[in-house]
Amino acid sequence: MVEKLTQTLKNFDYRLNRYQIHYSVAMWHCPEEIDISILSKCIRTTDRLICLNEYNYAIVFDYTNPESGLHAANNLLKHFKSTYSSVPLFCSIVNSSQYESVSSMIPELFTQLNKSIENNQMAISS
Repeated sequence: MVEKLTQTLKNFDYRLNRYQIHYSVAMWHCPEEIDISILSKCIRTTDRLICLNEYNYAIVFDYTNPESGLHAANNLLKHFKSTYSSVPLFCSIVNSSQYESVSSMIPELFTQLNKSIENNQMAISS
């Protein structure tokens, strides 16, 4: 999973280093299989949905700062909850402006997600 996410983020990281275009990465864990095509219709064409395995997904929200990335994740979460109201969902989100590199950002994304799962803190949109 880490390698797949790292490979995907290389292009976004290049654009960050060259043009200062920030992005947010949200990682989702859903203990039940879902139809990912429903969620893929809810993101912008500049964003990228990555299926890491049957229960874990990542979404790269392009051209976002920490606030707009969180807002985009909450909008997607609202759609998820209206479609899959009884399915649990765990989430973590980071923004490229808060980390020096992809190699420091990805472990934090997984750490946050694992803490959410361990503490049974399901994602709730606000």
